[in-house]
Amino acid sequence: FERKGRACSGAGSPQAVTALAISPNHKYLAVCEQFRESAKVSVFGVLSRKQVRSSLTHQSGGTKAGSNIGGGGIGGSGRVVSATFSGDSKHLVAVSADLITVWSWEKEKVEF
Repeated sequence: FERKGRACSGAGSPQAVTALAISPNHKYLAVCEQFRESAKVSVFGVLSRKQVRSSLTHQSGGTKAGSNIGGGGIGGSGRVVSATFSGDSKHLVAVSADLITVWSWEKEKVEF
């Protein structure tokens, strides 16, 4: 799979892939990665094998869509432990130890 731009600024290479999710329409794959100081969720097109949207970055103090910045990690575990798409494939839910994020990934907007 081909990624847009750089990974997380100042974070280096991902340490691990912590979760994967396939959309109900089978068009998209969400990849959750753990970096040194943040966790990142990227969405890729299954057929194109390319990143289709900027990434969602979890960090201390909240979650940001479309940014690749470091931070203090997510909660106690510092990693996304589960992810799933909504039934219509328009939202992605990412779960960490103490944070649940609902991301309207096509609009690059954090809903909750």
